[in-house]
Amino acid sequence: MNGPGFWDELWHTDPDGVEVPDQILAAEVAHLAPGTLLDLGCGRGTNALALAARGWSVLGVDISPQAVALARREAVRRRLDAAFEVGELPGWTTKRRFDLVICTFALPEGTAGDATLRQAAVLVRPGGELIATEWDISMQETWGWSDLDLFSVERIVRHLPGLEIRTAEVRDLTDLYPEGDPRAGQLATNSAYAAVVRAARPSLKDDGTRQAATR
Repeated sequence: MNGPGFWDELWHTDPDGVEVPDQILAAEVAHLAPGTLLDLGCGRGTNALALAARGWSVLGVDISPQAVALARREAVRRRLDAAFEVGELPGWTTKRRFDLVICTFALPEGTAGDATLRQAAVLVRPGGELIATEWDISMQETWGWSDLDLFSVERIVRHLPGLEIRTAEVRDLTDLYPEGDPRAGQLATNSAYAAVVRAARPSLKDDGTRQAATR
């Protein structure tokens, strides 16, 4: 598992090269009313800050102090309701519960990723939602990555106890990196499959209704 020093070096030397262009999140949250948001593995806060600009109250967490410093600086510059903390996943936790928890292309490899998903599920408040996206296991042969670095929809779902699954599908992302981005020429193909899972914790009202219906 890559530690803070590895990621800090990347965020220092090539911040644009670390970040994955997100083709999924904006559409997934477009219909949601702003509330409290937790971004696990937030990087320099691109997604978190975009949602803060839409009225969300944001907390972002990342393993890299350099990434967190970049996010904090941008939040101050734009005067957004967004706070950022350094924290290693899994392990970082809080007593707070959130209307929306996101983890987009940021899960640590191996069993640490599974544990991060379980922790993320705990942090969703009743009535809240979770969105998790990660490179799909089908990319193993194309990219030559270890299966420890990739996730299937089934694997993500398996580690979200207590949540109702709303979406669990593999999506084809085309034009992954824009024209002129050197990463587009470094990959065998400039498209990829992503595992996308959206889940919700039933509200307390829903629980009461269900209990009454079973009596």
